[in-house]
Amino acid sequence: MHNRNNGNKGFTLIELLVVIAIIGILSAIVMASVHAAYIRKCLVENSKSHCRDEFNASDEEIDQIAAGLNLSTKKTAPSRREPCN
Repeated sequence: MHNRNNGNKGFTLIELLVVIAIIGILSAIVMASVHAAYIRKCLVENSKSHCRDEFNASDEEIDQIAAGLNLSTKKTAPSRREPCN
């Protein structure tokens, strides 16, 4: 008789599927974080409407990220400093 388990060194299909599922979940989390980081950077440098169009993001997503950054809804020009005398 031939013993099936003798010399069988490898991974089972279930083990490989579990690893692939874990990698997929982790990559989805990372991609969501990276997307939010790009939107944050855009909001700091540009207006909300520009970022909404550039990233095809919803109004709620843009407002939620902007609220986390404490940005107002309107971009204002920076105030000029008074010269020191």
